[in-house]
Amino acid sequence: MGGRTDAVRTPCPQWSAAQLLTHLWCTAERYHRLLDAALAGRPESMPVNEELAALNEREVRNAASQSVRGTLALFESSATAYLQRAVPRWRIAPFQIGGGCVGDAIGIAAIEWHIHA
Repeated sequence: MGGRTDAVRTPCPQWSAAQLLTHLWCTAERYHRLLDAALAGRPESMPVNEELAALNEREVRNAASQSVRGTLALFESSATAYLQRAVPRWRIAPFQIGGGCVGDAIGIAAIEWHIHA
């Protein structure tokens, strides 16, 4: 990514604006994987705290480098596709081991994406 976006400060002090945007995209992609697992009857466990932080760091570090506009387009496409897939499956449960239904996950995604954006 690079350029001015790497210098922009965010509420997440360890990440630049470009990295935070990459995190949004990676999270949208993760929600697709979680939905696939739930629909296959194999819900995954829900990472929390340090495990989630490490997963987020890994995903951002391993994401393909894109322009900021490119990353934003990837996030928008992935998040929109997720909602189109998930809304008709609102009541399918469990979405994750220890978690609620798909509708609960949609609410969590909306909150997470709103806060980060």
